[in-house]
Amino acid sequence: MFDIKEHSLLELLPDYPLLLILPKEISDFDLFHSEFGHLMHIIGVSDDRYEMKQFIEGLRDNHFSLSRTAAEILNEFIGFSIQTEEQEEEVDMGKVCKALLDERQLGIQEERKIIVTQLHKEGFSVDFIARIVQIPENEVANILSYSDVKAND
Repeated sequence: MFDIKEHSLLELLPDYPLLLILPKEISDFDLFHSEFGHLMHIIGVSDDRYEMKQFIEGLRDNHFSLSRTAAEILNEFIGFSIQTEEQEEEVDMGKVCKALLDERQLGIQEERKIIVTQLHKEGFSVDFIARIVQIPENEVANILSYSDVKAND
């Protein structure tokens, strides 16, 4: 980590191993017996819709809480918006699930807007886009009215 020219200084620095934990490479989060496992699990599935859905469904059966610090870590590292009160020491997983579902829903809506806009720019009609994206035509028109593309083009 250091670019030290004087080798005698290297003897003064301890050579500690650096261990990295990659949440996406962990297959069994039950090996952790603390909230760290829950935290790693949430981080590991945060960008995979299918895994996130499975995780949320599993939460319905297992009731547990995360510390406020863990919730703040999720807010910071993943960009969640788990609301915590300053006096709260633990956050109910219901709040965490709500944040996960809200984030997931926002992502789906943003993706849908991109698809609708791109299909319209490619020349597809509003009714065709509505069938493909599986939303009502008025929603397609609404999305297009807020974008730079007009629904009547």
